Formats: sequence, structure tokens, C-alpha cells
Amino acid sequence: YLSRLILQSASLKENMDTKTSTGKAMFQMMCVIAELERNLIAERVKEGLEASKKRGKTLGRPKLDKEKLTVALRMYDSKEYSVKEIVSATGISQGSLYRAINRRKLGEIN
Repeated sequence: YLSRLILQSASLKENMDTKTSTGKAMFQMMCVIAELERNLIAERVKEGLEASKKRGKTLGRPKLDKEKLTVALRMYDSKEYSVKEIVSATGISQGSLYRAINRRKLGEIN
């Protein structure tokens, strides 16, 4: 989709007339080349991820320390600490804390 937008803007800059057979053919060739480039980039990314895995690199979001999360939830439940204080004391992110709180609330509802 993005490559087509780029090509459309390029065709406007180049003053390409897509109403003619030649203009349509040029536009279609540019689309094919853009799609090829996009596919090559995707292949290189996959190859890079596979090479990283082979080197032992762990991919993805780091695992959250369950103990820290438990402590953070206890602090939150006590209502003695602000979210900022909990985050700075436990070292977990604010987003992780709120996700855990919301997950727990959903569990209580269900």
C-alpha cells in the first residue's frame, strides 16, 4: 500500500499520464519494482532475526519479574503509595503496573 502511494506521488511529480497505455505500463512496472523491494526488505529482516536467534540472542519483550509485580500490586492495594512511588520502588514500568491492575480487574469481573 505504501509503495503505491509513493509511486502515485512519483507519477504526479514526473507528470506521468496513466490514461495512456505507455503511462499505465510504466506505472505498473514501478509498482512491481516497489513490491519487489518491499519483499526483499522483509526477507532481509527475517534472515537477520534468524541469525540473531542462532547467535543466542533472545528476541521480544523482556520477561517481567513476577516478584516485583506482586510487590507492586500489594503496594497499590495498600493505597499508601502513589503510582510514581510504586514504579520507582519496584523498577517496573507504569504501563506494566496498569496492565496488571486491569488484568486483575477483568479477572474479578469474569
